[in-house]
Amino acid sequence: MYLTRRGFSMSEPYDVRHSLNRWFNGRLFDLPDLFRAEPRGFPALNIREDDQAWHVEAETPGFKMEDLELSVIGAELTIKGRCACACDEGASYRRRERRQDEFSRTVTLPAEIEADKVAATLKDGVLSITLPKAQVALARKIEVKAV
Repeated sequence: MYLTRRGFSMSEPYDVRHSLNRWFNGRLFDLPDLFRAEPRGFPALNIREDDQAWHVEAETPGFKMEDLELSVIGAELTIKGRCACACDEGASYRRRERRQDEFSRTVTLPAEIEADKVAATLKDGVLSITLPKAQVALARKIEVKAV
């Protein structure tokens, strides 16, 4: 209770991080976002579903389609990429946040995918992937007969 009355709530981990950042005034330390509820990864993904397919949007700024590789096995989608960002080899960086390596991200969907019908487009740094559901995953209307 004492911590709550002093304005330092322990109910949410975010509050602790926010209070510490305020206390250090954001200049000395930039505490990592260790208390996020959802896992973080690269690329950031949005996945939505309709009756026929799953639609995945991945943030891939600075990538070209030839830098990316998609694979589907069963219900798993894997996105791989190699960043070919231009940088000076002899330069001394004060801060370097742009990715310079390879990445791989795999997500498992609730049901199998028709791998031969997957379509992907890349526009303005957003990779859009349409993953049609396998026939076994599609909902079927079943007629009930009275006896």
